[in-house]
Amino acid sequence: MDSSIRTFGFKKGLPYGFEIKELSDVKRSPGLFAYPKRAEFYQLIIAEEGVTDIIIDFNRITLKKRDAVLISSGQVYGFDADTDCNGTMLLFTDSFFSVSEQEASFLFDSEILNPSSLNKIVNFDEDFYYRIMPLMCKEYSRNPDLLQTAVIHNLLEILLFTAERIISEKTELKSYSCDCVSRKFSNLVEAEFTERRSVKFYAGKFGVSEKILNATVYRKTGRTPKEYISNRIILEAKRLLCHTTISAKEISYTLGFDEPTNFNKFFRKYTGLSPIEFRERNAGGFLP
Repeated sequence: MDSSIRTFGFKKGLPYGFEIKELSDVKRSPGLFAYPKRAEFYQLIIAEEGVTDIIIDFNRITLKKRDAVLISSGQVYGFDADTDCNGTMLLFTDSFFSVSEQEASFLFDSEILNPSSLNKIVNFDEDFYYRIMPLMCKEYSRNPDLLQTAVIHNLLEILLFTAERIISEKTELKSYSCDCVSRKFSNLVEAEFTERRSVKFYAGKFGVSEKILNATVYRKTGRTPKEYISNRIILEAKRLLCHTTISAKEISYTLGFDEPTNFNKFFRKYTGLSPIEFRERNAGGFLP
């Protein structure tokens, strides 16, 4: 373990914030393939043959033919080193995708990138998939011209919007106002969870009562706002305990606790283990 989670920025030298990688090529670097890491960009991973096992924030995701999963920026992930996989990774940055206001909004409003329920598996229709992917790969490999970025961007947009449609059709419809408040809450928690744990603070930000915020967030996520915030803190604590050598004391301050003893009590309440016990149980790896 390092003193910080191994974090990857987007590859330097590329003409734009997009890259295609074949899983079979990535697997040839076993240390990189299986090693837990955090990326500062988005990754759409699509399986084509065999079974692909990915561990994303302590959850095992199994992909079969034409299954896809979107890994959000900031998540910690790695592949099972023994996975027998063949597929494609589409790597893209926020700035590459967010050309218009609609696309920028998609990254914050879409169900596929909802912080409360990330990494849903999508299965693409065979006819659709084998029309889009060859076009994208062909465009990516051609000599660059003034239109190449726009063409790739539009094909990526079609893939992501189609994935969003598939997820939305499977999701029970909620009222727009409920979804809107709940999603804004999730997004704000992502930005503020180390500093702000008061439900009153979040309710005030959205101009609603704590009672209304409780009802809307619970209806969408199955958790009260307090539980949602606590679970987000616990996830970050687990990431730091499992994937770094930072002391539990340092982690407690990083997560906004005044005293390490308060962090210890908080962590045990939600996991049944002390931070040290959790780290010892997960030493040497991150596969569940």
